[in-house]
Amino acid sequence: MDFSTFVRDAILNALFKNVAFPTPSATLYLAFYSSDPGRSGTGGADITTSIVAAGRVAIASSAWSAIIANGNARRIGNAAAIALGNAASSITNTHIGVWTAASGGNFVGKGTSPFTTTSGQPYTIAANALVIELP
Repeated sequence: MDFSTFVRDAILNALFKNVAFPTPSATLYLAFYSSDPGRSGTGGADITTSIVAAGRVAIASSAWSAIIANGNARRIGNAAAIALGNAASSITNTHIGVWTAASGGNFVGKGTSPFTTTSGQPYTIAANALVIELP
């Protein structure tokens, strides 16, 4: 995952300037993009409601796996499959973004995740398909 400017600034401020880290969110939200959303989350074409009619997909903090080592890196992933329901339309996704709120909120980061949905067909993100790794 490529972390957003918001996260990068929060880490640096907390470590080097004694600024409190933002309160963690008990739930994070996935958004889907047909192009790169950039470091702010506003640079890509947000196609979330074309895939999931209800909008961003909530992922509770308890839905993530334990942190594990991957060589010198540390990683975490979705512990179980994430059922998105039936696709609202047929569309190609290239990126997934993570947000702190269902609407608005702070952009946490992005990753590539190419897939195509077919209108009316179920789509599921497999367990450990969303992996966040810090080198």
